[in-house]
Amino acid sequence: MVSTLEQERATLDTRAWAAKYAEHGWRVVPETSSLVPTPRSSVGRWVVNGAGDSEIGKAPAIFLACGYGIDAVEISAGEGQLVLSRLALSGVSIPAAATPLGRYLLFVRSTGSMHPALNVGVHGAGEQVPLPPSPHLCGRYRWVVGPVDAGWRVPELDILQDALFVVFRSLSKGF
Repeated sequence: MVSTLEQERATLDTRAWAAKYAEHGWRVVPETSSLVPTPRSSVGRWVVNGAGDSEIGKAPAIFLACGYGIDAVEISAGEGQLVLSRLALSGVSIPAAATPLGRYLLFVRSTGSMHPALNVGVHGAGEQVPLPPSPHLCGRYRWVVGPVDAGWRVPELDILQDALFVVFRSLSKGF
């Protein structure tokens, strides 16, 4: 059972993170929202669009509305570590979140499509993905490389795609 203090802290953390994401152009919506994300959706619009304080209070999770400038590529945590290392060798820092289920979400610009040979999950237009510090039954989403550490820059898809090809080749995935 979650104490009132823990619930209040989660709500404050959620609001602070949601405000920070929105400040930097990340389109966010609360977990319980039935809102259709718009290009201008932000924390301030949650109340305007019908998700009042009581709804935000019940929503300790924050979701990124993909397709509005930022998409998420989902891969295993092991592959994610290798990709992040490969990108770092090239001087590229990319926001990356770890899910409680052993997956990584790598955030890229909403441009183009991933090469089908890579066979990775891409969350794009019309989809939403949880952002840290959102909870899950198995734990919390957390930043491996936070957007602050990446200077709030999100790389083009082709930069990530090139790193994925190199890593998958090294793992003998048939490339």
